[in-house]
Amino acid sequence: IDQSPLPEMHDWLHNQPGITHLCQENRGSAGGFCAGIEEAAKRGHDWVWIFDDDGVPERDALEKLIACPHIEAEKTAFLVSLVKDPEGRAQQCPYPAPSRAWLDSVAREHTVRVERATWLGLLLRLDAMRRYGLPVAEFFIWHEDQELTQRLSRHMEGLSLIHI
Repeated sequence: IDQSPLPEMHDWLHNQPGITHLCQENRGSAGGFCAGIEEAAKRGHDWVWIFDDDGVPERDALEKLIACPHIEAEKTAFLVSLVKDPEGRAQQCPYPAPSRAWLDSVAREHTVRVERATWLGLLLRLDAMRRYGLPVAEFFIWHEDQELTQRLSRHMEGLSLIHI
């Protein structure tokens, strides 16, 4: 079965201003995200926004991430949106488990420090990728997002935005 995008979709994406469209063989999500991260780095970007194809971001999701004051902190490796299911229930829970400092952070800054996150709404600092590496492409589709963000959070901070 040919897994390539329909020619019409390829042409449409290629002709959109401000969108870079990469087409490659199926290397799994990790391979695709690696290619996208490398392309963003080649183009001189500071951050790259990643989300999986089964997630639908809110219209203002990227705007909220960019507005987070922690984006300016050099110790911030990634920011991630709160992930909700279709019924509005939180699906991406912070790890480790909540503490008093966690609750204070949520109340004060509407953010919480996290050690790992998924591809759903993940804003990655490209400098962190240069220092600590890309996703492990060999993981293909199994936990490469968790491994990457956990690796980054050992050296820098990861934060989840909690909008209450």
